[in-house]
Parts: sequence; structure tokens; C-alpha cells
Amino acid sequence: MNQQNDRVIKVKNVFVYIRKYIALVIVLAICGAVGLAGLCYLKNKRAIDAEQSQTPVKLEDMYEEFSETEKADISYALYSYDRMAEMEQYLDESLYMQIEPYHMQQKTYQFQIKLDVTLDTVEERTEAQNQILSAYIAYIRNGGLADSVAESKELKGDYTAAQIKELLDVSYDSAMQTNGGLCLYVYGTNLVPGLDELAKETLIQYAGELKNVEKHTLVMTDTQTAVVRSDTIYNVQRTIYTERVNTKDRLKNAVDALSGNTLTYYNGIVEDEKEQALKEEKLEETGTTADAVPAPHVDKKKLIKYGLVGGILGAAGSIVILLLCFMYSKVIVADTDYTLTMGMKLLGNISESEMQEQLGFVVAKILAACKKKEITKLALISSDMRNISEDMQEDLVKKLEKQGIQLDVLAEIVTDSEAMSKLFAEGAAVMIEKKGVSLYQRVYDMVDLCVENEVSILGVIDTRK
Repeated sequence: MNQQNDRVIKVKNVFVYIRKYIALVIVLAICGAVGLAGLCYLKNKRAIDAEQSQTPVKLEDMYEEFSETEKADISYALYSYDRMAEMEQYLDESLYMQIEPYHMQQKTYQFQIKLDVTLDTVEERTEAQNQILSAYIAYIRNGGLADSVAESKELKGDYTAAQIKELLDVSYDSAMQTNGGLCLYVYGTNLVPGLDELAKETLIQYAGELKNVEKHTLVMTDTQTAVVRSDTIYNVQRTIYTERVNTKDRLKNAVDALSGNTLTYYNGIVEDEKEQALKEEKLEETGTTADAVPAPHVDKKKLIKYGLVGGILGAAGSIVILLLCFMYSKVIVADTDYTLTMGMKLLGNISESEMQEQLGFVVAKILAACKKKEITKLALISSDMRNISEDMQEDLVKKLEKQGIQLDVLAEIVTDSEAMSKLFAEGAAVMIEKKGVSLYQRVYDMVDLCVENEVSILGVIDTRK
């Protein structure tokens, strides 16, 4: 039974979750503002273009004579043509599509964020590191790093930001996040000579700018150069090429369905688009076109209005998406998932950086619970013990053993009948999970299994990311 809909949500946790992705909210708000304002500008520009061109007027007259079915066929053909043109342009310009996925040259830089200020608690330090980490991740994933690299004097404008962005990526694992670490990946380093060093130096420069906001130091801890195999890149490339073939087939079928005036109209529109593309290309190269096209006159107040509305819609839409992601997340996202939803006692939060200090506090709580219920033997269970540090497991067993409590680590309860029988025989257990990693439904099923078989769960230990 899926208990996702029964999840207890605290408003405070929602705000904390959204705050982690505030950069995304801002970016989408900006995109909404620019998009809607641009739509207003484009609408006005198309109106001017229609007034200045005689051919579109004639085609427009022809269009009015078509039936709704004919109009639909033309629209689908033009859509397929535009989509095909977009894909061809992308394949011509994309550096990502030139990568050899099973023989890819890759440069990896590993960094660590060190706070320049001392914070009172581990939670405050972790939160500060995560905020800084989120800023770096947003800077790389949202194209900020690519923009800066593309505009650098070293590349001399030879590559666009979009081309560069596809060659850059960032990642972190739970241990790195706890320690304030991240990895910058530069793919296909042979495609753009010097891109790896330039990306690294640009990120370090951004660290100097970000330091004025959040006091910290970005330290490079490791660098690796390797030729790797990437199934992910291969699958993406294959998907794009497959879509290209499918789009080409759809375009052919759509054009074959036209005849007579509908085909004439379609060809006229296509020729107009090609002519316009040539004019724009010439304008980029020389700054002039054969036929001077006056700039559209846009009402500034109207443009600002559209921009504000677009910004609000972008921000609101991103918040709604984040809220849905929080509510229907497949992983444990807050302590309330343990306590309020599943009814377990939270024994403590443990991070690998402060494991010894925090482990002692947790052990004390377990001992108190065992003494109260006269328990001398219990099991340590998890929805996936692979997520839990072996050192943490061993330390927990040793500390409890010194206090006269035998703790059996049962890694696979569901699939191992012997482990399940041992759990039921002992009749008491402590759960250990990792927030942001442990699957919500699997944790719930483990709790449900224990309740049904009268196994007393003393509480849950959360190992934070």
C-alpha cells in the first residue's frame, strides 16, 4: 500500500526545501520575464514584417481560402519543417554530438568548500556549505560558467555559450556534500583545446566573486585526466539521431499530404523563412541587409508589464513544481517523514564529519530505551544498508557491546529469510537511514513489516547527506 498521500508536511520544511533551490526560482523567473517580454516584441516585429512584404500578403490571401482541414495539414507540415531545421542546425553546431562516447577524453577537477567563519553547530555549518554548493551548481548547470568561458578572450568568440555548456557538468555525492565538495567535469577536451584549464580558472574567479557574499575558500583537492566510456552520452546521442530520422519521416509524410494550392502555400512560406534566415545571417556578418528593416517600435510600458507578469508566472510555476517534488518525493526529505508520518522516535542525526561525537549521543538514547524495556539484544536494520557507512555500523556495534547490548546488523531483511527470522526472534530493532537517499516507500514497508510481526522499533538514526 502506498502511503505517499498520507505524508505529513510541515510548512517550515517546505520553506527550507524551496530555499535550497532559490537559484532555480530566480532563473525561471528571469526566463519567464524575458520570454513573455520577448513574445510581445516578436509579435510586434512580425506585424511590421507582414506590412513590408508583399509576398506574405498574397500568401495570406491564399490561406483564407483553405478549409480548416487544409489549414491543419499546412500547420503540421510547417511545424515539422521548423523542427527539422532546428535539429539540423543543432547537429551542425553541437560539440556534444561530436563526442566519442566510448572513447571520451575527460578532465575532472575536485574542489572543497572551506568556510572562513566558525559556526556554532554542525547543522549551521552544513547549511552554509550547502547554500554555497548550490550557488556553484546553479552557476555551472544554468550556463553561467559557459557564458563566462565563451566570452573569454582565450576563445575569441569561436564557440557559443550553448556549445560550451554541453561540455561542462558538475556532481557531488553525499560524502562530498557533507564536506562541502563538488566535482567539475569537462567532456571532450580534445574538441576545444584549453577548455579544461579555462573552465577551472573561470570557476575559481567566480569563487572570488561569490566569496564577497558568502565567506569561504574554494580549494582544488584533486584533478584527473582520463579516457572514459559514457553510456549516458551514447544514449543521448542515439536518442537525438533517432528523433532526427523520425522528424525527417514526419516532414516527408506531411509534405506528401499537400497538393495544389496547399503545397504552393507551404513552399512559399518555406522560401520566405529561408530568405529571412539569409538576411539575418548577412546582418550578423556585415551589420547591414539588402533591404533595411526598421526596428519594431514597442511600447515600453507594455514591455515592462509583460516582463513582470512573465517573472511572476515563472517564479510561481517553479515554486509549484518544487512543492510537488517535495510532497511526492520518492526519498526521505525531512525528519517528519520518520516521526510524524511513520510514528518513529528520532534517535539522532549523524554526519560522517562529526560521527564520533554524535554517535555517543545516539548510543546513550538507545541504552536508555533498552534499559526501559529490559532489552539486551536487538537488530540494526535499514531499507538499504549499502547507503550506510561500514565504519558507522562497526562503531555502533562496538559501543553498544561495551554496554552489554548485542547489536546484530541485518543488511537484507526482505530478501534474506534467515535475517528476517533473526529479526522476528530478537523482537527489537533500531533503524538507520539516510535522508535524501533512502526511498520513502521502502522505509515505510520496513516499518510496516516490523509492526505486523510485533518487532519493537526503538527509533531511527538519520545519517544526513
